[in-house]
Amino acid sequence: MAQIGKKELQIEHDCPADKFFEIFTTKTSLIPSICPEKIKSVEVLQGDGASVGSVRLWKGVLENSDQSATERIEAIDKDNKSVTFETLEGDMTKNHKAIKFTLHAMPKGKGCLVTWIMEYEKPGEDIAAPTKYLDFTVGIGKDIDAFLQKA
Repeated sequence: MAQIGKKELQIEHDCPADKFFEIFTTKTSLIPSICPEKIKSVEVLQGDGASVGSVRLWKGVLENSDQSATERIEAIDKDNKSVTFETLEGDMTKNHKAIKFTLHAMPKGKGCLVTWIMEYEKPGEDIAAPTKYLDFTVGIGKDIDAFLQKA
């Protein structure tokens, strides 16, 4: 029987919320140069790559293994600096029916508080929660924070 789960993490960053949000929405092409050991490429397959309905193909390395994921931007709220991505296919969906990520960047002092929410559906109890993908995404966020502090 399918099981639905949800994991949420909050991470404080020193960069401005709007800049962090911008990297994940309109400037994803920068991510492979920000963290090349994690992300090899981000390719727009459909749409402009920055608006609802756009589809992007991510290629990277996780746990010393080449990985790919095709995602669709499901929702963007520019005022609240929130974006939701739904994974359509790729390595993440081999063991899980659905994985969705939501990023919310809130200003906090000179930096920001980033909330990552991962919602997923796994086919049964014997399949582990896909927490490695949330950890991987948080790691990318830390690299972006470091990059933005230098910029």
